[in-house]
Amino acid sequence: MCDNLIVMTGKPRLLNVDRISEAAFDLLDEQGLEAFSLRHLASRLNVHASALYRHFDSKDALLLHLTKAMLANSTIAMPKTLDANWQDWIAYDAHRLRANLLTHRDGPQLCMTYHQQVTSPHSTALFKALNLNGFTKHDASYCVSTVVNYVIGFALEESYKQKASQTESTDLEFEYGLKILIEGIKSIASITNENRNNQLYLPKS
Repeated sequence: MCDNLIVMTGKPRLLNVDRISEAAFDLLDEQGLEAFSLRHLASRLNVHASALYRHFDSKDALLLHLTKAMLANSTIAMPKTLDANWQDWIAYDAHRLRANLLTHRDGPQLCMTYHQQVTSPHSTALFKALNLNGFTKHDASYCVSTVVNYVIGFALEESYKQKASQTESTDLEFEYGLKILIEGIKSIASITNENRNNQLYLPKS
């Protein structure tokens, strides 16, 4: 029997990227990122490991794909006019991203490792929203990076607390930090609206 067919009774089902991804997320939820392996995944799908390499060159390639899939679920609609409230878009997107990262076991760890290699829809939408509201491209890029890193870092800490069976809610703490972040971004917005010349605002060394 061909390696890329799942061995089962009845009509064989082709092994494709969607089936691999679904099984990989299930395996990640059960075993965690540290124990995740292509050998375990192949066993779960009842195929030889070589069948997986027809779709992904390596374990890293598969985990990168899972990261892209996880981040794609946090897509938001881009504001179309200058009247859009960028503060609300940042807050909404930060909450969506946090929720998606915590949907899967070790989701924050996975995203922390691979998100720099991903051009995610939510980052693109946030960048465009800030740029439409007067941010320079440089400042918009740094603001998006700061928000994303805050969410990933906070979700990472939450995942560790979950492993330690700490069940207290961290929603208020997350909201508090997000508000501080947005207030800081407001101060940058007031500068860039007065100086739309694509200057990069960095502290002097």
